[in-house]
Amino acid sequence: MPSHLSVVIRDNLSLTTWLLLGASLQSAAILLASALPSTLSTRISPLQITLIPALLLLLLRLVNATLVTYGITIDQTMRKSIRWGRFAAQLPRSTNSSPSSLPATATLSDPTGEEGARLMNGGWSDQLPTDPTSGTHSQGSAIWPPSKPAESSVVVFILGFRSTHPFGLLSPGIKEIGTAHDAMWDDAVANREKWGFLGKTSALLSTTSTASNAILSISYWRSMAHLQAFALGKSHREGWDWFSKNTRRYPHLGIMHETYSVPARRWENVYVNFEEWGMGEVRNFVGKKMDGEGEKEEGEAKKGMGLGYVSSLIEAKGSKWKSMRARMDQA
Repeated sequence: MPSHLSVVIRDNLSLTTWLLLGASLQSAAILLASALPSTLSTRISPLQITLIPALLLLLLRLVNATLVTYGITIDQTMRKSIRWGRFAAQLPRSTNSSPSSLPATATLSDPTGEEGARLMNGGWSDQLPTDPTSGTHSQGSAIWPPSKPAESSVVVFILGFRSTHPFGLLSPGIKEIGTAHDAMWDDAVANREKWGFLGKTSALLSTTSTASNAILSISYWRSMAHLQAFALGKSHREGWDWFSKNTRRYPHLGIMHETYSVPARRWENVYVNFEEWGMGEVRNFVGKKMDGEGEKEEGEAKKGMGLGYVSSLIEAKGSKWKSMRARMDQA
């Protein structure tokens, strides 16, 4: 089960409800143990039988935590998710100006006419060959890695959803809105260049309630024109139309969003021994994949081998990455 899904399921019930469920299962286990043949129950009590598995699992976790603490072994979960060192997430520098508004040809039924698609793509090419003298990927429209921090503008979009129904994820309408939600993000990922979609975080949970908190995500886009074009696209329109028609039928379902258009040299980030999160989860397009093997590592891309998507994280070493002002190219 994906980690974010387990977190959402865990949040569906309050801590006291989970404890009551556990106590009920433990009681049921004791009753079952009491029904064991008398020859066995005279040696081990039903309570002991039901406690042994839980105590063994707890002991194993304690031993593992001790081994990790003293450096004898490594936490495999952290080993896979943590990026050790100091990094900053960056975006490719575009030498073409991003579209500032939707093209005149865009409509609700057809937001991506021929001219509209060209403008919404902002002149980005499907393939960015490597410059052999610098090791960067460029074709007049974009350069990776950027020569200066925060060279590109970015749009940050926060999307939230919540159900106030007592049944949480089992409430009416959840399946439909979940299907629409997945369809929208699938569309954004499958058409990154068309919609200017850069990436998004995994699911985040609000902590305002003991259970059924709001589920949030932070996504990153090339420009407001790209984001607005996506909002007019088929997948988003279908999802929004369904929600608009069913707000009275399912008043327990709620959604929200916030949008921030951030100019170049007005944003920064730093990751020190941290997981790939936020803008660090963004994958930058540096050319068309040649062998269909999926995403490539950044090091290979610099050698001209990694045509495809690369991590936005680069090592934050040197004076231009030292401080917050430096990472906004204002030092």
